[in-house]
Amino acid sequence: MKRILAGAVIAAGISGHAFAADFAPSTTATPVAAPPNWTGLYLGAHIGYGSANQSAQSNDLLQPGPGFIFDLGSGKFDGGLGGGQIGFLYQSGAVVLGAEGEFSWGDISGTSCSTAAFTATTGGTYTCNSKIQSVTTATGSLGATFDRALIYLKGGGAWVKEENHDLVNTFQTLSKNTRSGWTVGGGLEYALSGNWSARLEYDYIKLDDIHAGYIAPPQAVVNYHNDLQTNMHLVKLGLNYKLDWFGAH
Repeated sequence: MKRILAGAVIAAGISGHAFAADFAPSTTATPVAAPPNWTGLYLGAHIGYGSANQSAQSNDLLQPGPGFIFDLGSGKFDGGLGGGQIGFLYQSGAVVLGAEGEFSWGDISGTSCSTAAFTATTGGTYTCNSKIQSVTTATGSLGATFDRALIYLKGGGAWVKEENHDLVNTFQTLSKNTRSGWTVGGGLEYALSGNWSARLEYDYIKLDDIHAGYIAPPQAVVNYHNDLQTNMHLVKLGLNYKLDWFGAH
């Protein structure tokens, strides 16, 4: 009897150990994806929204004499944009330096002045319509990495192609200008699978003031000038692909 009981105890112990082994939690570590290396050349595309605030003054609109200035007020106009970018990033530790060139086609348009002063002075009407046709920037950036995310600040030069269509009573005029200025901004970029990354970015652009000449097509003679002051706000969603020439994701 003692031998039978001893055998049963031994069998139960072996079975218990086997049962525990079957249900013991696995100690195998789950592979953790390595953080991305941002160093490299990249190409990308973006879409977004832009708005512009513009004010205007004229001292020769009606050529009334020296020192006479019409304050044409200000206006805000907005619209969509889209384009592409090319750049290079260099990562050292958690710090990322970059340089980028970006071009956007734009349809940022609308009424860009208020004509109350003109109407009160002359009894006539003055309508200003402006359109930002394109935006080009060349910027440098400084960022920091957090896991798969890159947070960055950027700044540099900006160039804008703009058209202004004005209507002075029934007299139509046109001014076409390429304007320069500066830009600052920042964004968040996140590394996706493979070499792809997505980013959300905000840019502020301040254009240099311009003494813009207005013609009456088809004539090319300047009829009057407006002094324009313009700043812009852009919000863009972009997608980049990194080329593995200098580093790998």
